[in-house]
Amino acid sequence: MNLREENNYVFDIRLTKLMGLYQILDPQTKRFLGRNVYHIAIAFIVMYVFTNTIVVSYSFLHYSYYLIDNMSTSMENLWLAENTFFILYKIWIIIHHSSKIWNCLSITRYGFTSFGFGRRHILDHWRERSIMFTALFTIMYYICPFIMIFISHLFNKSITPIHNRDGSVSYYRQNILNYYILVSDETYNANYHVFYFLEASALLCIATLFIMFDVLLITLYFGICVQMNIIGSAFESVGHKSISGPHSPIDFYDVI
Repeated sequence: MNLREENNYVFDIRLTKLMGLYQILDPQTKRFLGRNVYHIAIAFIVMYVFTNTIVVSYSFLHYSYYLIDNMSTSMENLWLAENTFFILYKIWIIIHHSSKIWNCLSITRYGFTSFGFGRRHILDHWRERSIMFTALFTIMYYICPFIMIFISHLFNKSITPIHNRDGSVSYYRQNILNYYILVSDETYNANYHVFYFLEASALLCIATLFIMFDVLLITLYFGICVQMNIIGSAFESVGHKSISGPHSPIDFYDVI
């Protein structure tokens, strides 16, 4: 793919470049010790997110009394851990199969079929749809973590009681992901802004990894649709008529 010809692809190359997905997949990305530098960067991000999640999850599971006496906080952390592990698995799939995915993205190229640019209006139409949907999904995904970050800061004086094994109660200030148990409430509250930064960065990393997979899925979907649309248009040009009706095959002009 050539960034100088980004208008000849049915997906938003600029957006994928900003989030790092393009560089993760591009075999021409700079390498260090034979490895894609973005793969190395993602590996460090994954290690950071994984370490945070596994420590918090293990703490709640190992000290079962936290799970029983602090049910709401425990369920919040277990839910976060489950989703994080799923996201890390998906990003591993992208990295592990990056070369195959890159080859699949060739279907988004305007000249992928032998029909060339004779039906460019169809390609431009699907390109607009692809850019609109990927931008919409990206905005939606990033709105949620930013709302969480803002609301947590707004209510940072709120206190969450955590029951300890010896019967005492620790009082932690409300934060974004609530990394309790790692330290005492005195240390946590005294260094609240440090934990706030760590939790905010972890949340944004999770959101970025999450959106990468969905943007890739949407891109491939639109790439397949546009090529099928082009093929359908070619058949119609030689006299084939689309069958419309409740029992007819999918009409790619009416997709979405």
